[in-house]
Amino acid sequence: ETPLCADCSTVNLGGGEFNPYIYDNGYIHVMDAPYTDRSHGYTTSYGGNQGWIGNVAEDSSGVYQGIRILFSETGCGIVATNDVLMYIRSGINTYEYGDYYDSIMITSDLFFNYLYYDSPMSDDRLLFAYSQGIDSVINALAEENIEADRDTIRYNNFVSIAYRIEDSLRNDRPVILFESDQFGGPGLSMYLADYSGNVDCSSIRSFIVNDDPNHLNYCHFHYITITGVIRDNIENDIWLRVQSWGRTFYINLLDVVDYNRSSIFNFSYVYYLDS
Repeated sequence: ETPLCADCSTVNLGGGEFNPYIYDNGYIHVMDAPYTDRSHGYTTSYGGNQGWIGNVAEDSSGVYQGIRILFSETGCGIVATNDVLMYIRSGINTYEYGDYYDSIMITSDLFFNYLYYDSPMSDDRLLFAYSQGIDSVINALAEENIEADRDTIRYNNFVSIAYRIEDSLRNDRPVILFESDQFGGPGLSMYLADYSGNVDCSSIRSFIVNDDPNHLNYCHFHYITITGVIRDNIENDIWLRVQSWGRTFYINLLDVVDYNRSSIFNFSYVYYLDS
């Protein structure tokens, strides 16, 4: 038997288990979204991608300039919040890009209602957006009558946090993770899920961690959404299946802890939604 069956356990969004070697048809998907270098032109995306909005063409009036800046600099938090709201409203669903765009514009108003899209944002306004973004996730969810609270991932609590993440997923509530290293750093490793079948399925680690640089991204001051958990009982690892940039990635929870311990400027929050 493979570790998937014998030595690993999984918790899926909505409860039950999932097969990490198979593309997740749960959560939300977006069809025919614009091409970005991170989405690699996939026809159907796993959740949203702030690059779609950040690359929107500017019309002659310049009205979209502020939108581009907002989403290219701070759009990950808006995407994570919007996708969670869409999932809670309608469950597993596939949206046309136009419908997704309309939804994320509404969410952006909830998230940063003090920013104006019809004028460029100065650096100090962007700094204000960053400083307020941590509370904006909770505030935006509250506008939709969804209560949420957050916790900081630390070395002395990451085991209990993993259990709480699993409980939230079983209750059909995605969990938002925020990683901050805004003062620089190599970045938290995010491993792109490989569903090509060209992987050695004898271990979860060989599936998740591979040497192809095209499958490795780095998380800097970034919001992502947790939709599953894998416990590898051989390596004693806890892997988080996360949604980011319209794709599926895996992050090792202990990597999160170690990365944050590497600098006093690094920290992580997890946002739990009440059932």
